[in-house]
Amino acid sequence: MSLEFHVKCRDAYQQLADAHNEEIESRTPLEVKYDAKHFDTLKWVSKTGAKGTYEQTTKEANNNSEVFQALQKILNEKGGFWQNSNHKYWQHQGNPSIIDRRRKNESSNPHRRMDNTLHNIREAGERLTKGS
Repeated sequence: MSLEFHVKCRDAYQQLADAHNEEIESRTPLEVKYDAKHFDTLKWVSKTGAKGTYEQTTKEANNNSEVFQALQKILNEKGGFWQNSNHKYWQHQGNPSIIDRRRKNESSNPHRRMDNTLHNIREAGERLTKGS
């Protein structure tokens, strides 16, 4: 087979791979593409409300960045409220151009509760072994 045939095959397969990559990218949920570290890069301003302090960011403050749009889309898909392991996010008074967030407290994080439980079990075991 000629070199030209191999080049044409390679180019055709590359076009197929590119098309599949675009399709995979378009179907990947935004919360998989973007996570807490991405949302932390948004420009957040500290605010105080009836339930205490929270942070707020806006479309304008972030120049309608791709990361802001991703968080905005997640909130729209989730009915205006969404939470990850670190924060609770919501649309400010239903306005999708303003997003608020509050850090989740330690007691609401199941991983921290499990860590505390394991720590308590470990301490109890150490006390029992020392007592015998």
